[in-house]
Amino acid sequence: TVTVEGMGCQPESLHKRAKSALRSGDAELVFLVFDRDRAPKFEETVRKVAAAERIFAFVSIPCFEYFFLLHFVPTTAPFNSFDELSGTLRTHHPFAHYSKKQHGVPIVALSLLEEQALVNARLTRNHRRQTGTDNPYTDVDILFRFVELAKREGVERVLDEPTDDFFS
Repeated sequence: TVTVEGMGCQPESLHKRAKSALRSGDAELVFLVFDRDRAPKFEETVRKVAAAERIFAFVSIPCFEYFFLLHFVPTTAPFNSFDELSGTLRTHHPFAHYSKKQHGVPIVALSLLEEQALVNARLTRNHRRQTGTDNPYTDVDILFRFVELAKREGVERVLDEPTDDFFS
């Protein structure tokens, strides 16, 4: 079962909730998705999650919506915030009126372009390695791979998988 909660929460708060869910037995494994966009204690929290067991962090810089944009264009143009990125995202029909506060996204439109987004995300990771820049960046595509692996082979298989293999 997948539960999505905490949208709009700060990374530190999400990390605390994840630890609580594991301690209480409410979760076997927790995937956290963090935006750098104006998040206090972002780097510190990502480091803490990296050291934790059964909790994985997936990062987007400047924001999660960068992954949405990768469904349409393979861009490595830097964006300083969601506000800056949103103008470019809104030039694509399904996101013409998108707001960070809205609930729900155009899933059908995104699913048709999912493979392109996954390829584009890998390209941005390669760009990051080559240039040393992390703006923009996302590893949300790796979250998709983790979820698929867990669905296909079980949660324990995700825990056995060398993380470096996923991030390459």
